[in-house]
Amino acid sequence: MMILPFTIDDSRYCINIDNVVEVIPFVKITPIPKSSEHLKGLINFRGSLIPVFDLAYYLKQHYTNIYLSTRIIVVRDTDVPEIEFGIISEEVSETFSLDSKFQEEKINSYTAHPFIDEVFLIDFEMVHLVNLKKLITTIENYL
Repeated sequence: MMILPFTIDDSRYCINIDNVVEVIPFVKITPIPKSSEHLKGLINFRGSLIPVFDLAYYLKQHYTNIYLSTRIIVVRDTDVPEIEFGIISEEVSETFSLDSKFQEEKINSYTAHPFIDEVFLIDFEMVHLVNLKKLITTIENYL
């Protein structure tokens, strides 16, 4: 499986590359009045308005720090391609294959978040695999 690693608040996460539409620079986000704290707002992506979520707020109860390296990862469910949204990330790394070597480095640990499937040890660092279907279920009230 090819994955895209990214950073949120000094923690490493990854997502299956099949779900990634595009990684774009951080752009102005239009806030939605009276929306949830982790729904940052809307952006214009290729002529369509898509919601952008701040997973740092959902995971750690504070907003993502904005740096020059901050990106928005535009994702979609491969089964429901009309659902697209953005995830704010402090930094995005290069894609790589999560081959059997890394599968053996799986850490069997409790994850407190319903959309984190597995945790891997990659280069002495814990990397959390985000399950997009479970993430959509978690935030579907805001889509």
